[in-house]
Amino acid sequence: EGVDVTVIGVLRNAYDYLYSTWLQTIKRRNQVKPFASFVQRLSRFRHLDVVDHWETLATSRWIHYDSARDCLAQAFCARTGLDASALSQMSPRRVNRGLTPEEADLLQALVRWQTAAGLEVRDDFSRVISDDLVNDDPDRPVGFRFDERAHAHMVEQFDTALSRFNETVGARERMRLAVLGDTAYLPAESEEGLDPGTLKRIVEVMVVNRDRLDPQALNAIAGNLAREYPEYAKPLAAPG
Repeated sequence: EGVDVTVIGVLRNAYDYLYSTWLQTIKRRNQVKPFASFVQRLSRFRHLDVVDHWETLATSRWIHYDSARDCLAQAFCARTGLDASALSQMSPRRVNRGLTPEEADLLQALVRWQTAAGLEVRDDFSRVISDDLVNDDPDRPVGFRFDERAHAHMVEQFDTALSRFNETVGARERMRLAVLGDTAYLPAESEEGLDPGTLKRIVEVMVVNRDRLDPQALNAIAGNLAREYPEYAKPLAAPG
């Protein structure tokens, strides 16, 4: 009582937000659904539900992530009235990048191979591998693939709500949300198979983390690799 509260939230364009969320489920939850299938179960853009909720409860200010991704701290200060010049210099090193398309493809393939072998995939399987991939190479460029089916679904389901946001809250905040932003999207998934360079790095990560991974899972993965990539299967085979 007697305290004024201002809620400050960060919003993102629909495609990039959902693609990033999908990558997180690959990293953390052994997700095997393609992006389009992941998106097509959605009838609402959750960002806008969050906005509606907080707009009714408190004074709210919003930051457009896609417009301020390189200066989020300064954008936050601008919303709060704090002096951004007083901030200490932040390290340019990235600490939590997403997966590259090739890394995502491979992690999903590894999970599918275990399931096909009748194994129950450990909850932390993808997390163990992806954490090392990200921590060992935090500055590796990450791109989002463009998926026409996912895009069409978002336009159909989200456009009306996005327009309403832009005409009300967006106008007040001088920002616009959209399905697509100005991201330079990569072409759709290729049919060329697994990327050898990425496969080599992921096999190295699995070898280093052998004690944290299911031996049966490693054998199942090695069996699949032996057919097309025998040079990468051998390091994963059970010792002895």
